[in-house]
Amino acid sequence: MFEIDDVGVFLGLDVGKAAHHGHGLTPAGKKVLDKPLPNSEPELWAVFDKVADDLRQFLEMLEHSLTRFIADGEAGHL
Repeated sequence: MFEIDDVGVFLGLDVGKAAHHGHGLTPAGKKVLDKPLPNSEPELWAVFDKVADDLRQFLEMLEHSLTRFIADGEAGHL
């Protein structure tokens, strides 16, 4: 079991024969994703890879900003 407070976004994927559809909701119920997704495995993996790359870039920027703040007390910008 897990606590809902530990969740940032709930993700869902409706899988269909002709099309797939992605959904994302915050714990408060705010819709953050509602879009059609590709229906082939290679195209889906391309979407997942892009999301992973975007997240990796964001985390690198966050780490750089925090490192600057710790080193010289100057807040960085994302």
